Amino acid sequence: MKRLLVPARFLLLAASLLIPSGLAVADVPEALQQRQQQLFASLAKVRGAVVGVSDGFGVGSGVVVSRDGIVLTASHVVDSGNRQRGRRQSTVRITFPDGKEYTASVLGKNRDADAAILRINDSPPDQNGFPFAEMG
Repeated sequence: MKRLLVPARFLLLAASLLIPSGLAVADVPEALQQRQQQLFASLAKVRGAVVGVSDGFGVGSGVVVSRDGIVLTASHVVDSGNRQRGRRQSTVRITFPDGKEYTASVLGKNRDADAAILRINDSPPDQNGFPFAEMG
């Protein structure tokens, strides 16, 4: 992992040197500024529902889509253990942005669509349920 960080840092530094630093807010078109504000507002709404998903062999991301703990992720995120050990993985670890971890069951996968549905097995942190992003 550390071997990957050095080239990534170098590329980030090189890119920052190539981008003109004299851009002012006035140079950005109004429509683009409005779209950026919409994206920031959307991110604020869903930030707590974006979770880490680990099957013990690989790590990916997912989104909690219901207060009772239904999580959508990619099937390849919960399949890495199957490829590496030749066994069926039925539980995974879910990590929220605040660091809290829960176990979840794999309810189903569609490898063709690269989608998987999980359900968090543990109780929600409070009576409001898990943080979630509304579908739509």
